[in-house]
Amino acid sequence: MTSEDYIPSGEEPEEHTPSGEKRHAPQGDTFFGPVSFQMGNQNVQNNEFNYTLAPSRADTLIEALYEAVCRQWREEAGKRRIQRPDLLPMRWSVSRRHVANRIDAGVADGRPSFPPLPGLRATTRKSLSQGGGWAELHEVYGGLASGRLLLVGPPASGKTTAAVHLLLQALAYRETPGIDRARVPVPVMFTLHGWDPKTRTATEWLVQKLSSEYTRLWGRDGRSQAQELLESGRIAVFLDGLDEVPKPRAVLRALEATTFRLVLLSRAREAVVAAKRCRLGGAVGLEIQPVPPAEAASYVLNQFPEPAPPAWQELARRLVEVPQSPLAQALTKPLWIRLLCDVYLAGGSVESLFDEERYSESRAIENHLLDRLIQTAYTPRVGHPTPPCSPETALRSLRFIAQRLQAEKTRDLLWWHIPAWVNQRARIVVTAMLCGLFLVPGYTVLIGSVFQTPAGPWIGALIGIANCGAVAYRTATLGDQRALSSTRWRDIVNWSTVRFGLVSGLGTGLLLIFANPLPLIGIRPLPAWVYMCFAVSYGFGSMLVRGGGRELTKATTFAIGSSTIPLDKERPPTELQARFVTPRSVWRHHLGLRLPLGLLVGLTAGFSPALLAIGSYSLATALYAGVGIALWSCLWAGPVGNLACATALASVQLAAREKTPVRLMAFLEDARNRNVLRTVGPVYQFRHARLQDRMTMSDESDGTPHQGIVSSGLGPGL
Repeated sequence: MTSEDYIPSGEEPEEHTPSGEKRHAPQGDTFFGPVSFQMGNQNVQNNEFNYTLAPSRADTLIEALYEAVCRQWREEAGKRRIQRPDLLPMRWSVSRRHVANRIDAGVADGRPSFPPLPGLRATTRKSLSQGGGWAELHEVYGGLASGRLLLVGPPASGKTTAAVHLLLQALAYRETPGIDRARVPVPVMFTLHGWDPKTRTATEWLVQKLSSEYTRLWGRDGRSQAQELLESGRIAVFLDGLDEVPKPRAVLRALEATTFRLVLLSRAREAVVAAKRCRLGGAVGLEIQPVPPAEAASYVLNQFPEPAPPAWQELARRLVEVPQSPLAQALTKPLWIRLLCDVYLAGGSVESLFDEERYSESRAIENHLLDRLIQTAYTPRVGHPTPPCSPETALRSLRFIAQRLQAEKTRDLLWWHIPAWVNQRARIVVTAMLCGLFLVPGYTVLIGSVFQTPAGPWIGALIGIANCGAVAYRTATLGDQRALSSTRWRDIVNWSTVRFGLVSGLGTGLLLIFANPLPLIGIRPLPAWVYMCFAVSYGFGSMLVRGGGRELTKATTFAIGSSTIPLDKERPPTELQARFVTPRSVWRHHLGLRLPLGLLVGLTAGFSPALLAIGSYSLATALYAGVGIALWSCLWAGPVGNLACATALASVQLAAREKTPVRLMAFLEDARNRNVLRTVGPVYQFRHARLQDRMTMSDESDGTPHQGIVSSGLGPGL
């Protein structure tokens, strides 16, 4: 079949028979047959084949990515309560601020770079001038000829909520009956933290983000596939936080070279400042409008059955009839409307907000709602999960976390950085002393038995002390390391890796038994069971090398191994279904997989040399040396090099010093469930930047946000 015979899916070209009659070719990629028959007088033989072309590798991969993105953002939307039926209305219009170039560069009136998505019409200047809401925003996204949308608004205007809702609409649109899914890109959403445009292009950085947050794209092969999907336009990218990057002009210039659909989010004021030096070519700037008083009043009253309580009816009346009041001015933004409902529907008198002497400006009402949020979230209520701590403990803990983030000038809470928040001397000293109890005597006996000289034990003691120093250094620098992706046991221990380990282990054992090289160098051969025991440990190491844990076996016995696996050396998971990464999954990965796997590697690396030493030394010496080396290997590849263990110990130190919860990771996850924190990939963030800023202020503060808070630039390192 030639390329001319191929009929694209969805097309039905007409063909003419020799007699002049019209007939329709088969639709899609299905051909009917095989049948051979003669037509007309020319004896032309026509062959038709009945088969369906298998989906391409890119089709299979994009569907796996689609499923992972759906699970990720539907779960996150549930946490943020974005998919509720009573979602607050949103209105947008073309921004009158100078944040983008002329509209003609982005709509169908200009030169199109992207055709409209199947089933959607091209976006025009006229359709943009009319503005719109949730549904119209998706139509603009799918119909922009430039494929570039800049969504701006003031703080707390709901930009991120609008972007997440748009992303969910784009995902749902792929399920529309009759739509060619291959022409509808899968949207993904990231924050701009961690990207330095001077060192990596936009595509290179996004490939790394995709590879780190979606398990199906791990490894070198996964990154090449991610790049192929990006460059072919099968992925659309949503980027949040342009207003928080230190060099927005460099970011905009780097995004100019991209060839995929792009949605960029920024605060309006910062977008205007960035646009003075550089503007994203072809981008259409849309600005989220304030919530009209009537819609805000209707939303508030809809939280109650008819009739609403008198105090809430009065609040709705004030919103409509006194739109210039501080209360009405505050409730023009979605964040404060939702906070009002979250805080006062749980209890309390909303009438206190009517006091204009106490709340003389809208910012005072906003700060009051932020202060009440923590109290409300951690007050026990009937029908809700019991809080893990008191409101006072929660406020103290969140305030400490916010102060630490402000000191680091970041919005991102990377839990693997928590060990750096406490004085590490105590942890270093305790770890080094515990190691010294086993390592110094172990290496003293081992080296002394090997060299059989008076200096042997002293050399062994020095080696043990040096290893204790290595443990101390490892403990001191562990908090600065980057976390890993959430590999599961099945990604390392599966039929493929087990089979490889069995074959390599059995082959090694048989080779040592039947082709033993030891007699050639003057060493008597060992019993067969020793060789087979060594073969078991060798096969286990081979299984790790075949899977995703080979870095755990790297020279562990000599104290230069590591219980972290660089992404570049990880294999993609064996299952087809992709998964997304969250802080909790990374934590469970370190505690539930890295720790026991590190202990197993330590045992293997420790006892393998001991087994081979049985032929040259006494059994007691070999076993004692094996125990010493195994303890060292277990400590190094297990708890000493485990980020979850270091974070747990740091949490205990913080609980003693700052009175925070002992189970700090459980507290953070619970705060996410209570909508105080949110997750962005593998990191936590406060629900809103204003909440983090408020946590760092004293009670006497005027409420002015701290300046200079930017993303850390430290990616999750997955």
